[in-house]
Amino acid sequence: MSRHRHAAALALILTGWPIATATMPAPRAEGTMRPPSTPDSAIRSEFRVTEKHGTRDAYILFAQRHPNHPLAREALRRADRAKQHPNM
Repeated sequence: MSRHRHAAALALILTGWPIATATMPAPRAEGTMRPPSTPDSAIRSEFRVTEKHGTRDAYILFAQRHPNHPLAREALRRADRAKQHPNM
């Protein structure tokens, strides 16, 4: 038995609670999302959420959070359009 597995087994016996180790991944809560594979995919995912909100404030906040990302320019364009056409 490896050292990590031995420590995990001992913790389970002593406390009744397993510990997370490199060989034993921590359990995921039901319904949680997997982390994005890259920072860019995380930003693009955030932009999709911003699009669902569709408000000027949401687009401005996105652009402020990610000023160097290519989608920041698109967010500002959409924020400006929402300002000119508040019913959109």
